[in-house]
Amino acid sequence: MKTIDNLKQILFCADFSSSADAAFGYACGIARANGGRIVVMHVVANDYEDPEYMSFVTPDLRIQVADGIRDRVEQELRERYAAQCPANIPCETLVMKGKPSEKIIDVAVRESMGLIVMGSRGQTAMGHLFMGSVAQRVGQRSPVPVLLVPADG
Repeated sequence: MKTIDNLKQILFCADFSSSADAAFGYACGIARANGGRIVVMHVVANDYEDPEYMSFVTPDLRIQVADGIRDRVEQELRERYAAQCPANIPCETLVMKGKPSEKIIDVAVRESMGLIVMGSRGQTAMGHLFMGSVAQRVGQRSPVPVLLVPADG
């Protein structure tokens, strides 16, 4: 049986949206209340590897692009979230590449996370009518409990 003790390992999913910003406060509060730690994660979608989009780019340049994206995202995670973690809450960052919903669930299961915390709507041009597609897929498919937080928290 899972209990409140499972809330010591929190996976916070950051997409740099206002919903994610609101969700981060919840992740910190839950970690503080349970003596837990937070893993701040962002998944870089494979869109930049689209053959049509990158057909004019050499393999070496593709690697440079991927490394540049990863470095920039890592820096943003540290500045925007990890640096804001209270001192008594261990906080680490993780950048993955792939399909966001799948990677989030994979990491949550593999790392025995007790809770996934994420914004209910992602950073997209259009968004979705009711709920972000990544949040919806994670909420429906994850064996780990998921807390979805709206932008107005």
